[in-house]
Amino acid sequence: MMNDAELVQNIIAEQDTLKKEQKVRVLKEYISHLLNHDFEKLVNILYRIDVEEKKLKTVLQGHPHQDAAAIIVQLMIDRQQQKFVFKNQSQTESDIPEDEKW
Repeated sequence: MMNDAELVQNIIAEQDTLKKEQKVRVLKEYISHLLNHDFEKLVNILYRIDVEEKKLKTVLQGHPHQDAAAIIVQLMIDRQQQKFVFKNQSQTESDIPEDEKW
């Protein structure tokens, strides 16, 4: 059974079924629900996805009149994209022949 963080990560990673706007809308509704009804679960998800607490606080404080759920969703998507890029870079580096590595 998938935990909440894995569910959110799968929604972000899904490329075929959901368009970006649909993903954002679904995630925003879910995050908004968690903000209002289960903040502890939201904190756990953010921890598992590895959204920096300091960055989250800074962005939220810098945009006090914007929808907090939308900001959080964007930070989650950004973090997942960073992980994807890093993973691809690591795989590319592993394709280098041993005699050419430093």
